[in-house]
Amino acid sequence: MTINLTVSKFGGTSMASKMAMMKSAEICFSKDPCIVVVSATAGTTDLLIEMFKLVQSNPEIETLTLTNQFKIKHDDIISEIILDQDSEKKINELYFDLENLFQSLKINRNFNDETFDQVLGFGERISAVIFKNILQSFIPDKEVKLLSAYNVIKTNSTFGEAAPDLDEIKRQIQSYLPLHPDVIYVMEGFIGSDSEGNPTTLGRGGSDYTAALIGEAIDATTIEIWTDIPGIASTDPRLCGQARIIPLLSYTEAREMALAGAKILHPHTIYPAIRQSIPIFIGSTFEPEKPGTWVRKDVKGESFICGIAQKVIHKNDVRLSEISIVGLDIGENTNLVDEISLFLKETIAEDQNLIRKKHSLSLTIEQERVSLLINGLHQKLIDCQFIDRFL
Repeated sequence: MTINLTVSKFGGTSMASKMAMMKSAEICFSKDPCIVVVSATAGTTDLLIEMFKLVQSNPEIETLTLTNQFKIKHDDIISEIILDQDSEKKINELYFDLENLFQSLKINRNFNDETFDQVLGFGERISAVIFKNILQSFIPDKEVKLLSAYNVIKTNSTFGEAAPDLDEIKRQIQSYLPLHPDVIYVMEGFIGSDSEGNPTTLGRGGSDYTAALIGEAIDATTIEIWTDIPGIASTDPRLCGQARIIPLLSYTEAREMALAGAKILHPHTIYPAIRQSIPIFIGSTFEPEKPGTWVRKDVKGESFICGIAQKVIHKNDVRLSEISIVGLDIGENTNLVDEISLFLKETIAEDQNLIRKKHSLSLTIEQERVSLLINGLHQKLIDCQFIDRFL
């Protein structure tokens, strides 16, 4: 029986409730991945950050009351499902360990990047246990096993944004993971551990990266990223009603879009895929029938502009937005630069020095003008037939 070497990652919104987890499980039933990587439930990482800061700022805080917020958030999901005995024990241990960790922090005041990583890991650790049980109910003819990212994702000791040890990850995968067609593994995204076993994290959004690292280690045929948006859009659909899903991107284009601020994919995710030439699929957990976006090595015979991205930056304590037009070799296209410069002068009534890079053109503006500018730029690029891949 052939093993489907697909790694599927489900983000926080795909773990947000019992219903969301069930939709994620339905996709797993349909796609039959060998490994599933999960994020913390939506909002949990932010909650853990807030809890850490509260204990740091208030030595008198009652840690049991504080950790009850974490418990209540997950008990809302757990109350609707049946846990196996081992999972119930693991979850109670996680609640107990989190409260003890906050109690230790309260007493010892050792607030640093290392203890911060320890706290943040609890979100993924509990969501993996919960989802393992829901997934098992959808595929009773297979065995669903937990695989600890602490055992597999080995990193350096740069707490907060640790760098993976690729060779060691592959060794650990081979040690812990006898792949079998009747077994699906569920593991945590985002977290890992250093050579001493100390918990680390890969940085915010790092669950995508985990999936790619695992995909590289097992030489996966596909890496799937399931989220609440049906692919990578030509620009932020919350800001531009004309935004469209791009069906196909090259590795370079996807990486540049991510670096420029597109939130759909962690920038580091691309590198393991490039090294092993693994295609990446980005789709919606809630609309899995939609075609989504495929990211591959090469995209030929298409328009060279793939989209517009934006990210918040701070300059002289002022909150601004950097808008980037992204596309292969775009910085070398004089015609496009002239068209955009003229458009900016007409639209925002001022000259803007476009920052030209090999694969992007960017400018910085006040945040209140972002929506107007992105909508105008998007339409301009369509009118000039610079961008047409998604039409």
